Amino acid sequence: MKTILVPLDFSDNSIKALDFAAYLVKETRNKLLLMHAYQSQGIFRTLQNVMSIENATNKKLQKLSDELIRLKNISCSYLSVFGSPIEAIVETVDKRDVSLVVMGTKGADGLKEMFVGSNTSNVIGKTTCPVLVVPENYEFKEIKKITFATKYHTGDALSARRIMDLGKILEPKLRLFIL
Repeated sequence: MKTILVPLDFSDNSIKALDFAAYLVKETRNKLLLMHAYQSQGIFRTLQNVMSIENATNKKLQKLSDELIRLKNISCSYLSVFGSPIEAIVETVDKRDVSLVVMGTKGADGLKEMFVGSNTSNVIGKTTCPVLVVPENYEFKEIKKITFATKYHTGDALSARRIMDLGKILEPKLRLFIL
């Protein structure tokens, strides 16, 4: 069984990505891993504050996980990580043998992040597995097309293979873009 990772900040956008990932997990019979990375800044960084944030995060993740298991009948687990969200995602992908990351994006200013937000853009550039990006205005529909963009980096062949495996199950049209 493969793992699909959903990084959450509990925004509406990340919940849309979670809904989409739950659909994928149900269709592919994979398992879902929910993850939230948290930080505490400067003067507020005390052990008690960090533990309080972790407890609150775990309660939210537990509630979401229990709801998905009960309502969607899927395999779901969660973890909360202290640290930078981007680094936490990259580390979780490597440690947990994640085959796909599904994350929401709100977009950002600037040419580089014209189509995806800066956090999402950084995750795409640093992770070793495919990242499926769910835009903030997305309304759920069946997957009909998958686009794979590549610059021919070392891990791209494995990522393309994982996307094709997903395509075999969902039967969309596949498109390849070489950058």
